[in-house]
Amino acid sequence: MRTDNAGFWEFHILGTHVKPKINLKRLSFYKGFGELDTHYCLYTKEHLINHFKRLKLKIESIEFIDFDRKKENLGKYRPFLNLISYFLRLFKIFENLSYPRIKIVGRK
Repeated sequence: MRTDNAGFWEFHILGTHVKPKINLKRLSFYKGFGELDTHYCLYTKEHLINHFKRLKLKIESIEFIDFDRKKENLGKYRPFLNLISYFLRLFKIFENLSYPRIKIVGRK
């Protein structure tokens, strides 16, 4: 399973998935995609671990992953935003803040 990371700094500061903490008039809020939208909830690594344990699924792997640059329109500010994420990734304590996606694999 792959999902957006609720802890990713850009989602909070820039307001792509939540109401932004700062007023940025040029950015729009996440509006969804009608019936095709499956963003019911955003999860952190800890949320996913708890869900898998509750369902008695054995976690085979869990990792933070970056945007898929080939499939996603990342905009002209992406190099600057990537630089911020790069510096956060230098410190393990900020790992949850620095990756936009989480991938978890489990089995019964």
